[in-house]
Amino acid sequence: MLTARGIQLVVLGVVAALWLGACGGGSSAKPAGALSWKACGDGAQCARLSVPLNAAQPDGQRIDLALLRYPATGKRVGSLVINPGGPGAAGTSFLRDTGRSIVAPSVSAQYDLVAWDPRGTGTSFPVQCGDRLDYLFDGITYAPRTAAQRDALVQANQRFVAACKAGTGAALEFLGSRDTVLDMERIRVALGDPQLNFLGFSYGTYLGAQYATQHPDLVGRFVLDGAVNPALPVLTSATEQSVGFDKGLEAFFASCGKETTCTYAGTQSPTDAYRALQARVALQPIPAAFGKALGPSQFDIGVAAVLYGGSAGWKTLAQSLDAAKRGDGQPLFDAFSSYVDRQANGVYTTQYPAFLAIGCVDSPPIGTVDQTLEAARTVGVAAPYFGETSVNFGLPCSTWPVAPTSAPGPVSAPSADPILVVGTTGDPATPVAWAAALAKQLQSARLVTMPGEQHTAYGQGNTCVDATINAYLVSGRVPDATVVCPGS
Repeated sequence: MLTARGIQLVVLGVVAALWLGACGGGSSAKPAGALSWKACGDGAQCARLSVPLNAAQPDGQRIDLALLRYPATGKRVGSLVINPGGPGAAGTSFLRDTGRSIVAPSVSAQYDLVAWDPRGTGTSFPVQCGDRLDYLFDGITYAPRTAAQRDALVQANQRFVAACKAGTGAALEFLGSRDTVLDMERIRVALGDPQLNFLGFSYGTYLGAQYATQHPDLVGRFVLDGAVNPALPVLTSATEQSVGFDKGLEAFFASCGKETTCTYAGTQSPTDAYRALQARVALQPIPAAFGKALGPSQFDIGVAAVLYGGSAGWKTLAQSLDAAKRGDGQPLFDAFSSYVDRQANGVYTTQYPAFLAIGCVDSPPIGTVDQTLEAARTVGVAAPYFGETSVNFGLPCSTWPVAPTSAPGPVSAPSADPILVVGTTGDPATPVAWAAALAKQLQSARLVTMPGEQHTAYGQGNTCVDATINAYLVSGRVPDATVVCPGS
């Protein structure tokens, strides 16, 4: 899953009841193009925008998108639309809980900060696949070694596909990025902005790149941080991302005994101790709270979730591994829960189902179930820690009930106003090579890079990155060439 702040993002939390009362609900929206903003707590305003479910049938079924904004604190020049990533993340709760702290005061003085829940997520026609999804993880290994493990994995994922088909049906076809990019243009029109100013993180960079390709003349100030390479085939993308997470974990191992205290290792090397703990979890899940346990799938997801934060999360990871070794699986189970947005009562929000529902229509599947399992084993050779598990998380796409509506391919926006594409050299989720590739494809872009192991760069304390992005957003100052920022 591609997210803007890793564990910070996916801990979206429970949205305030006041906001749900003001912005939640069904199709009470005004006609397309009309926004009626209402105060919804904490200085925010909420609105809903009515859009067609199927763009080819504008007079057919309509859905409404949830929007949230914080008005500019100074002299307003326009709106800055923000997408946190995912796919599947609800933008409104991200902006309320995290996004405002990322954007510099000089930027929020000039811009209304606006976010929306993309279709299928949050309260924007949320995908319906059931909200009790522990069956996808409890006792399930996404790196099966026996026929029984394989059968359990396949059956759990087929159960999920059946639930999505029953709950959402044919509408699944219209929840992908193809339709979300159309919504972005509808949002721009509804906001009354002559161009779209956009801050997209991770998967949000994919949306931004697609919009720029389709509407180069409508590109305002665009920042694409933690960039995705849209030209990569799905298996290549999964392989390179898995290798990135493996490198992130290896960087953590290398830090043990230096900047990180790794008591979980004991007398072993950090690598051997990790492998031993991973094998132990596969044989016998480690107890967590409320009758739950940390099994192999929760273990892998929990570790990956912490790695999104880079070196800032290494202490937390070391402590979580130590707790698991001592028989307490709760810290890593909490990280897993945050990543898939599982609440303490066992209810899952739409985030993880939407992640799969959107992903499965955004590109063709790797292949059949058997082909996907075989490909996963191959990727596991290149990325032994996360490769097989990562690929097999996409198993639902092998039997998804609607056909893909998009496919990988290069983007291009040579006539667009300059775009900033940002990458972090050790980013585990979106390798820096992806940022370079996206900047080259867009042609109108400038590349900004910084050293580090975390996912995304803006607002994380690097003075050079923040100054470059803030100057671009506030005054339109565009770097003459690639900006290579030093470490913080």
